[in-house]
Amino acid sequence: KAYPCNKIFKKELFIDNNLFFQEGHYYEDLELIPKLVTKAYSVSFISQIGYNYMKHNESTTSSRDGRILDNLWAYIQLKDYLERENLYEKYRTDFDLTVDYFKRYYLNMLYDYPTRFLLKNYEFIVKGFDRIGRLKLLDKVKLWYKHILFVLKRKLYDYRAR
Repeated sequence: KAYPCNKIFKKELFIDNNLFFQEGHYYEDLELIPKLVTKAYSVSFISQIGYNYMKHNESTTSSRDGRILDNLWAYIQLKDYLERENLYEKYRTDFDLTVDYFKRYYLNMLYDYPTRFLLKNYEFIVKGFDRIGRLKLLDKVKLWYKHILFVLKRKLYDYRAR
């Protein structure tokens, strides 16, 4: 996982490699942490759980707005970095597995976003996934099918609530 809160880094890893969190973006940790790992001399793990995550209504993952687009942006930036540093082939399998998981997660989140948001950002989403790992026609159909069902169920619920 690319969360910085469960890791300890040496300051020099950032400075010596000119790698820093990108301001103005959400999910900037998703873009940065894998880059740092590729530059680390060594990585150690401990099995002790020392962090509890508290999710709240205002969190990035709970919101239904444009912040989710930065999640896809982070994957695009990471792939560009791996290619630029000639590391993509080395990490291709891991990257592709991560993208497969991300695609399922992302599409499962997007279906309950407002229709206007999906229509406005659909081209960015499709082109972004073309860059990191294509959306298949079935993926696109599932997204719109789930979205239409969600909208219809919400309208039916609102109608019954009157």
